Parts: sequence; C-alpha cells; structure tokens
Amino acid sequence: MTFNEAYEKGYIEPTHAPQFYYRYGSSSTGVSDFWILENSWIALRQVALSYNFTPKIYEKLKLNGLSLSVIGRDLGFIYQTLPYNFNPASNNSNNTAFSGEQGFLPKTRNITFSLRASF
Repeated sequence: MTFNEAYEKGYIEPTHAPQFYYRYGSSSTGVSDFWILENSWIALRQVALSYNFTPKIYEKLKLNGLSLSVIGRDLGFIYQTLPYNFNPASNNSNNTAFSGEQGFLPKTRNITFSLRASF
C-alpha cells in the first residue's frame, strides 16, 4: 500500500514538517528510524614513504645513515555510507539529539615529514 492509498482510506494523516522534525530529532522521543543509518566505511588510515640516501651522500656528512620520510594519517575515505560527509569513525553519542553535526568530530589529516640521521 502506498502513502496516498493509506491517506485516502483514512489510515494515516500527513505530518507537518515542524512536528516531523521535532518528533524525529528530539532526544525525548527515543531512537527513531529517521536517524538510524548504515555506518560502513573503508578508510585510508596511513601511508608512509621513505627514502634511504646512498652512503655516498651521508658519508660526506660523517653519518652512518640518513633517511627522509613522509607519513600521511587519516587521508580520507575510499568508501562510506553516512550522508553529509560525516566522519563515520567519530560519532560520540547514541542520543538522537546528538546524531547530527553536533555528534561528529571533523575529519583531520596529518602529514608528517621526518629526517633520520644515525651517527
């Protein structure tokens, strides 16, 4: 049965938008299916690239070894099911009042450069 058929038979009445959002967005109503979403993701958590310099270079500097690295953490999501670009790994509440932007921490990327020298 469609919504229109149920309405025409008098089984249901339409809900006005303010009442709908109060009912489904309020913490006093419990968890409703409006806020239940699939939360699956595949993330690119860490990528590291390193280069070890040749002995010809680091021996001129009187070193036993020299390497340069770049490390990227939390670079992004390859796949995610949440809407509005929410960070799926950071939901910090199961309360329906906090399941929008307020309940999610922003995505942060970290890129680190490292120069290692051994003496």
